[in-house]
Amino acid sequence: MRGKGSSHRRLAFLGLIVAFAVSMACGVGLEGRTMKPDSYETTLAEVRVVPSPEGYYAYPMWWNGWIIVQYSAKLESVFDTGIWRLRPDGSQFSMIELPNHPSCAPAGVNGFGSSGALPDGRLGYDVLCRPSDDVFGERWHLMAYDGATGEVEQLLNYPLPSGSVGTGGYAWNPEMTRMIMGDGHAYIDEQLYWFTRETWEAIDVGLPLAYGPSWSPDGGRIAFIGSRSTGSPIVGSVHGAYLMNADATDVQLLLEGFYDSAGLSFSPDGRWLAFPGRFGQREGQEQGFWVVEVETGERRLVAEGVFGVPRWSPDGQQIVVVQFVGPPENRQDQLVIIEVGPVLGD
Repeated sequence: MRGKGSSHRRLAFLGLIVAFAVSMACGVGLEGRTMKPDSYETTLAEVRVVPSPEGYYAYPMWWNGWIIVQYSAKLESVFDTGIWRLRPDGSQFSMIELPNHPSCAPAGVNGFGSSGALPDGRLGYDVLCRPSDDVFGERWHLMAYDGATGEVEQLLNYPLPSGSVGTGGYAWNPEMTRMIMGDGHAYIDEQLYWFTRETWEAIDVGLPLAYGPSWSPDGGRIAFIGSRSTGSPIVGSVHGAYLMNADATDVQLLLEGFYDSAGLSFSPDGRWLAFPGRFGQREGQEQGFWVVEVETGERRLVAEGVFGVPRWSPDGQQIVVVQFVGPPENRQDQLVIIEVGPVLGD
């Protein structure tokens, strides 16, 4: 559950190696045309580092003039994470004080993460609770925080059945009556599920791997990352960006041929999808941050490097994302803002 883009990589490096081996051995041959354009446009945007303390970052997002992010200085435990806020210039970095989950009791331990902007204006997050009298009783709960009143509400009347937030986070419809999320099996064959306040059910999109959903602003479509072969969201499989109707019908491949992508995000006007990924066969080859036009499937490289799950600013001019700097064995997290407005002509 802790950020799939940073802490997840470090806490489960061996799991990734196993997933890589399994995915290489379990390819599934499915018919279909690979939609990877031979050419793409490169219009590099300004990438601005947000000054912030060293540590581990995940799930950055925009909220009421703040950048909200999951942060841990050391990450010695999944309970070290919290939800923090800072201004886009890096000032006023501070933790949001959130209450422990009631099921933990005062003596239990809690960790907070998976920050997300909800359609009703509240801040979404998850809380991992371990009661003091049950070391095996860890449970994850999805919550909502009202910044004006300080009130919190549990969004689902049950702990997450998967035991973690799915890769790339969660997405609600505009009415907040239904949520879509991966099942949290980040290392092999993750699948999408519907969630309502009372129950959950699997979604059959016809693919061995599906995760990282984003709901279009008008509520009409859902985008997600999928693969036509078994594998992992982080290593192994060739990924594609897919679109489907809001009821999970008419699944269509928009773009295919990339690796190492944690999730995608609709622009506020619904015209673009933003995602990190590598189109080359080797580490660093055609690797960067991309936008793809929803109606045409044409892709543009707007930043070079390795990135996590992106989130657009409300005006569509900027994207906040975690960038991973340095060699794979010793990568460091940094918050960056990508100035996409000027290069997209918006």
